[in-house]
Amino acid sequence: MKCPSVAFIATYLPKQCGIATFTHDLATATSHAMGTNLVDNSKIQVVAMHSPADTFRYGREVGFTVRQQQRRDYAEAAEYLNISPVDVVCLQHEYGIFGGDDGKYILDLLENLRKPVVTTLHTVLSQPSPGQRETLKRICEIASSVVVIADRARGMLTDIYD
Repeated sequence: MKCPSVAFIATYLPKQCGIATFTHDLATATSHAMGTNLVDNSKIQVVAMHSPADTFRYGREVGFTVRQQQRRDYAEAAEYLNISPVDVVCLQHEYGIFGGDDGKYILDLLENLRKPVVTTLHTVLSQPSPGQRETLKRICEIASSVVVIADRARGMLTDIYD
């Protein structure tokens, strides 16, 4: 069986945040499961979310960076992924990572993407603002699969986000 090519969308090391570390660890584990290391694995790539304060350089696995508040970068990232050999895209969602009101710029990427998306929700708010609710609801509608970190979040997705 052929191993799928995977792209991860999230913050990424060397950025110092939990999602960046989680994504790096996930990409590394996926690469090891394929029998190779992350740097040499052409089947793993990362689209890194980049904030204005970030001044560091990413590793070779980062093929594209999205400037958090540059809306056009999101559509360009979708096009990059669409023409890449990626089989599946794994979105790591956390409030505050994506630009626009309530992080809605990520929808520009997802709505233009022609690849299946597995979305991991790191936080599901129990009292979202209307904008947060609509953005997360749309992300879930687009996703082929949704993964939650906390079991309690499953019920909240049904009860709060329809």
